[in-house]
Amino acid sequence: MFLKHKVLSSQLQSLKAAVHAIESAMPEDALVGAWTKSAHKLWVKRLRRTSTMAEFLQVLTDFVGAINEDWLIGCSIPLGSNSLLEEIISCFPTMPQTSSAVALWLVKLDDLIAPHLERLHSEKKQEMCARLKRSAC
Repeated sequence: MFLKHKVLSSQLQSLKAAVHAIESAMPEDALVGAWTKSAHKLWVKRLRRTSTMAEFLQVLTDFVGAINEDWLIGCSIPLGSNSLLEEIISCFPTMPQTSSAVALWLVKLDDLIAPHLERLHSEKKQEMCARLKRSAC
């Protein structure tokens, strides 16, 4: 006797994992103030429950709406990648609603924010090392 669980396509599972990884790596100031812990928890539940591309796109749209555009602009300035930023912001509402198009969009978003997140991580690491050195003295 099998339970009636819907088997998700590997593409949808991969997209869900990718957007969750990107969202969880973003610092608080990358998301608008309305993206509180309770809103975040609800969003994660909705993401986990999505079983169709249409449902996933709605959850992704909510996440994109919560991204602080000023923060994104700050990510693009050091890289000189304003064209990538414009492409990410302007093409989201009109991109084809296919797993391939969404995957490409997520890769572009990740390319834009990854260097900024790596820099933040590196700064935090250096801060922790400095604290440890001070406390050891």
